[in-house]
Amino acid sequence: MSTDFVKQTLRENLGRTLIPHVADGMWSIYDSAKAACDRNGQPDQVLKTFQNLLTKVPTWKDETVAKEVERISKASKCDYIDDLLLGVFISYIRAFASLQQVEKTHVDLQFTRPSVEVFIHSLYKTAARQSWSNAYLFKTLGVTSEQQARNRRDIETLINSCMNDVIDSFIPWKEISKAYFQAREEAPVSVPTPTPDAPAATPAVRFEEEEYEDEVPPITVGEELKIDLGVVDEEEEKEEAVDLNPSGSVSLNM
Repeated sequence: MSTDFVKQTLRENLGRTLIPHVADGMWSIYDSAKAACDRNGQPDQVLKTFQNLLTKVPTWKDETVAKEVERISKASKCDYIDDLLLGVFISYIRAFASLQQVEKTHVDLQFTRPSVEVFIHSLYKTAARQSWSNAYLFKTLGVTSEQQARNRRDIETLINSCMNDVIDSFIPWKEISKAYFQAREEAPVSVPTPTPDAPAATPAVRFEEEEYEDEVPPITVGEELKIDLGVVDEEEEKEEAVDLNPSGSVSLNM
């Protein structure tokens, strides 16, 4: 079984587990914006209010993130998200390490992985930034059911792309590159000795195989956001600093 196949399979499983439910969370935020505008008789301010709420996602409290993780875990019926997430990171790192053309049997690499809470919050932050720029996809008033279905599909595609970016942001590329190039420099280089009276022997090619129901909690992220219709931020969202607090260290031998 190739490392690329393992990487792709684990990535797809993680996507099926998280993406639909993160999309539900984004729709919950939109529904909260729409309900607030309906109460205040401002139906034309729904998208602007929605964008305003999206700017608050990076400042979610730990309790809010924990509730989302619990909801997603129960809604997806997946109680092993942490293990699945670790498998994704290891498969990505091993896929890169498999490119090494050196004689060393393994390369030691220290990898500090994010917790499920940190990863999902980072996914929400990235999805919120992209949704801010594509808020029209959430519009339902005056939009046909067929177009709404296409928009929902596009929203999940957008979140899928965000997940790729988030995974990439946690992979220790600098450490991998150092270990990779250092291993190449340390690898011995064999120089063939020519034989005067006979043609040089062709090196043999070696092929080696590698062995490689509980009740679902309601969506509350939209309800917990504070809505201030007095001041609607029409400026583009400023980039928020992402606090990636590591949750554990994994030592990989590749």
